[in-house]
Amino acid sequence: MTASIGGSFLGTAGVLVAAGVLVLGCPGEAPGQVVEVVHSFDLVNGAQPQSGLARDAEGNFYGTTQYGGTGSCYGYCGTVFTLTPAGGFTKLHDFSPDGGHYPIAGLLLASDGDLYGTTARGGSAACPGGCGTVFRITRAGSLTVLHTFVGTDGMWPSGRLVEGRDGALYGTTERGGLEGGTTSSAGTIYRITTGGAFTSLHKFGAIPQGRNPIAGLRLAGDGALYGTTVYGGSASGGTVFRITADGTLTYLHTFTGPDGRYPAAAPIEDPGGWFYGSTAAGGTADLGTIYRMTPAGAVTTLHHFTAAGGYLPWDELLRLTDGTLYGTTELNGGPVAHGTIFRIPPGGALTTLHTFAGADGSRPRAGLIEGLDGHLYGTTAEGGASARGVVYRVVLVAANLRVTTVKAPAGAAPGATITVTDATRNDGPGRADPSHTAIWLSTNKTLGGDTLLATRAVPTLAAAAVSTRATSVALPTVAPGVYYLIAQADTDGEVAETSESDNVKAKTLTVGPDLVATMAFTPPVPTSTTPTTIAVTTKNVGGDTAGASVTRLYRSADAKIGVGDVRLAEWPVAALPPKGTQSDAVTVTLPAGTYYLIAQVDAVNAVVEARETNNLKKVKKTVP
Repeated sequence: MTASIGGSFLGTAGVLVAAGVLVLGCPGEAPGQVVEVVHSFDLVNGAQPQSGLARDAEGNFYGTTQYGGTGSCYGYCGTVFTLTPAGGFTKLHDFSPDGGHYPIAGLLLASDGDLYGTTARGGSAACPGGCGTVFRITRAGSLTVLHTFVGTDGMWPSGRLVEGRDGALYGTTERGGLEGGTTSSAGTIYRITTGGAFTSLHKFGAIPQGRNPIAGLRLAGDGALYGTTVYGGSASGGTVFRITADGTLTYLHTFTGPDGRYPAAAPIEDPGGWFYGSTAAGGTADLGTIYRMTPAGAVTTLHHFTAAGGYLPWDELLRLTDGTLYGTTELNGGPVAHGTIFRIPPGGALTTLHTFAGADGSRPRAGLIEGLDGHLYGTTAEGGASARGVVYRVVLVAANLRVTTVKAPAGAAPGATITVTDATRNDGPGRADPSHTAIWLSTNKTLGGDTLLATRAVPTLAAAAVSTRATSVALPTVAPGVYYLIAQADTDGEVAETSESDNVKAKTLTVGPDLVATMAFTPPVPTSTTPTTIAVTTKNVGGDTAGASVTRLYRSADAKIGVGDVRLAEWPVAALPPKGTQSDAVTVTLPAGTYYLIAQVDAVNAVVEARETNNLKKVKKTVP
């Protein structure tokens, strides 16, 4: 296991020296995950954070470090800190020997706006080394001790406090309480108001009862509190329990080994009333499990940790709104075991998102919390620039933005204003942060060196969500030709995507006039003995008015207009607006044989067109 401050499950041992602040796609992990170091601890500003972070409505984070600071304890006494998502770090408090110190648990941001936490040691001199305290600290850093443990009411609180429906705070102590009139190692559950009024709700006893709750409690939808004991139960593998605000405790499940041992974290609840949690040992390899539990206590094992991957999960799981579970393991297989971050989708298998390398952190004992930016944040007890632990951010690369449609007129005049409508879709399984889609004018279907016409904002898109927008754009005064309107999703690279190669979609745009011809025959199958009427329609399929032109009709032996061909007719064609047409006809008696009838628009090159390669309409006929 790990070293501790008092022979318990708490604390970590070992120092790993590393440098650097960014890891992208470590070997053996799911592709596309980015882990960034937001802050490295250096002893003076704190060291070895054991717990996760709390977050306020503005997106700022709050946490504790077990060691470090400027207190005069051995290894210093620990700190309270705040951190912005951008990495702005402020130390709010240094613990000292004359008060509580060694805060192992994370902080609770209560409904009154203040932060509440515990220290695992310090406080009363009547308790050797101190049994710990409960404190309140404002976000400005003013700390007040609300309760000092003396042993009979509990000792060594290590789990995060939780706020009940009554506004009081509830917590656990790993040891303490009474058993047979002596100070016990079994632990307690307590209630404390924000003003410091303390009540002991439950004192754990001898086996087969649960013993030693190192985790905090979780408030469930039924108003009761749920938690775990790391030891005890019929097989001494730990328990899951439910306790009401009046202290009525019910054991829901006892771990026996194959289903897990030593649950070190409280279970979390999903909207359907199911609970999810982890054990630090047990399972097929005795390296821990992830389980699902019914409200009645029936447990199903979802994952067995093995030496080949991450193992030894300590803290609570995080469930996102899509039902995916995220968590950490303190260790992993391999020559250097720095720990992992993992994900389990609903009904799916566990995937290792990231394997820590030391420079980006080592030995994460804390779980994860979601930031306002949609990324996940956590701490490691070791690693980082000073080997004292880090706060890190997990950028979940689960989005994939793609332009699915581009709608615009088929043609336009140079300098005209047109409307381009794009549909930008998130094809990834996760949320895409706000981004921008750009509209470009290009001479080909490949983006690069092109003219930017417009950029429009795309809001946050959930998985499979689509943002559609009609954008008015002014074309530059370019020469007539065939161009492409290219819509590019995430044009500024604001969203980390599973694929960056499918962000563009192109649509053809004809700029300037473009004349084409069609032909019709009456009768459809001409003969050499009957006159045939050949109708020729000249059409402007471009986006600008075509000036006056000439259309000619030829009979040719080789599908090309050249010497020896017979001109059957010629018509002047008036100026044609976009989509404008002019129909002309000639009645002739065709000779017997096989040859081509060719209609040629703009026969004297009077019009500068977008395309000069589509001016011939050729029909092969065999006339009996």
